Amino acid sequence: MKRIKIFLIFLFCNMLQIQLARKLPFVRTVPIQLVLIVTVFYCIDRDWFSGMLVGISAGLMLDFVSGGRLGVFALSYGAVGMMVGYFQTLVFKEDMLPKLFMVFAATIVLQILNYHLIRIYQPNMRFITYLYLSIVPGSLLNCIVAMPIFVLLYGRTHKNSGGRRIWSRDRRRV
Repeated sequence: MKRIKIFLIFLFCNMLQIQLARKLPFVRTVPIQLVLIVTVFYCIDRDWFSGMLVGISAGLMLDFVSGGRLGVFALSYGAVGMMVGYFQTLVFKEDMLPKLFMVFAATIVLQILNYHLIRIYQPNMRFITYLYLSIVPGSLLNCIVAMPIFVLLYGRTHKNSGGRRIWSRDRRRV
């Protein structure tokens, strides 16, 4: 049941992300990557291998829904999920700022990977232009959009804590 719920959340984010790209003009140049935000949310609580699997499945779903080249998003989202899963021990999961930094870093890594994968098909693309127009504004926009999503998803997944603070497995209660 939990996997079906995660699948439906990713499917909803895929559809919403594609519809936002079609309807809003500024989203075409600076994308709001809802799938990346939800991938980071789920990979923060998992190890690197599980993070990679979550990233690959989210990327494959985005490949199927977007109709682009199959495997491009799966490769880049898998690498980002593995990175977030690898560095998840450094993040204090109850605070918002480290999570937003993970979204910021994951967006930068994803955009750089996508740049190199796109450059195979479009060799005349310049990195400085792509950095200035897409990577930095997209990272900041994803951090802003991630705040309410993290509050919404974190509240639903940790609703049964009984009002007490939940500590991560790497931190001890003093």
